[in-house]
Amino acid sequence: MDDIWENYSQYPWLIPPQLGSWKSSMRPVVRKAMEIMDGVQLWWLREPEVDLCKEWAQMENMLFPSPLWDAYR
Repeated sequence: MDDIWENYSQYPWLIPPQLGSWKSSMRPVVRKAMEIMDGVQLWWLREPEVDLCKEWAQMENMLFPSPLWDAYR
């Protein structure tokens, strides 16, 4: 996870001000996003009829809920 965090931290992300700074608040969100995507990808690889993009879109709404994240998608 440290490598992923370091890589993602190189970019100037815009996040809702209510969350504070990238460094202070986003590491758990990045970790959860990676864990969820890994799980969805494994499911998709085992069950090819699974729509990977549709599944991610549903998970994205849980990780980055509206209206808080609407201006940041």
